Amino acid sequence: MESCSVEPAWQKLFELINDVCLQEDTDSMLSEVIRHLDEVVPADHGVVLNEVRDGLPYCLRWPAYADPLISAFNHYYNRCCPVNYNAKQHTLGPVDWHRFKETEYDNDFNRPLDLGHSIGIGFPDLYNNKVIVTSIHRSRSDSAFSESDVHTLYLIRPLLSRLFSLARDSEVFNREHFHPSELYPKTMPLSPREAEVVQFLCRRLSMREIAARLSISPRTVERHTQHIYQKLGVGCRKELISRCFQSYRS
Repeated sequence: MESCSVEPAWQKLFELINDVCLQEDTDSMLSEVIRHLDEVVPADHGVVLNEVRDGLPYCLRWPAYADPLISAFNHYYNRCCPVNYNAKQHTLGPVDWHRFKETEYDNDFNRPLDLGHSIGIGFPDLYNNKVIVTSIHRSRSDSAFSESDVHTLYLIRPLLSRLFSLARDSEVFNREHFHPSELYPKTMPLSPREAEVVQFLCRRLSMREIAARLSISPRTVERHTQHIYQKLGVGCRKELISRCFQSYRS
């Protein structure tokens, strides 16, 4: 996807997500992007991450200003919210809350937070069989979201989906008690030692670091790596990681 197709107001967000995904720095990419979302997204009320439950948004992350109302939102207000998640279009809204003047949701939740416009775009969390919705909000005095805003959200949707997917993969490989047998079924043609090497290759350790972990020489690690590539039909570490993630997911 070419960045020139993204509206200028969204350019900073696009570049952040795209760069982090390209780096594939899975140990920190998700927290890094979330940390910067409120600085780079073109909305004056920050970014909300929701999980869709029974078609309704359940807040996972909201900027600090809304903390006092989040518990009430998740346990009551989202049930009387007049906007459900559209699974076919992958959208929540866009909503102009002025149209719902004097409703309970508007009076008790939107007005205290000065929310006038909302929009969200969803993507699947494959590991947990859930849908995550990235929502943004603007104040009552601000203009509504345009068709261009909606279009741009659709453009960054694949990047957000890939971002979360890579982050989940990272969690698998960085669990304290992770064992290679969780990743490599008996059908994969790897020896126990090769499986150990692959585990560290997927964690992006260097040959020298892997050698220290396994108490072998870097040259031996290189030989194991060559054998692994041949057995799995891959040509580089990036292809190896992709193959291993696919094996784990299946």
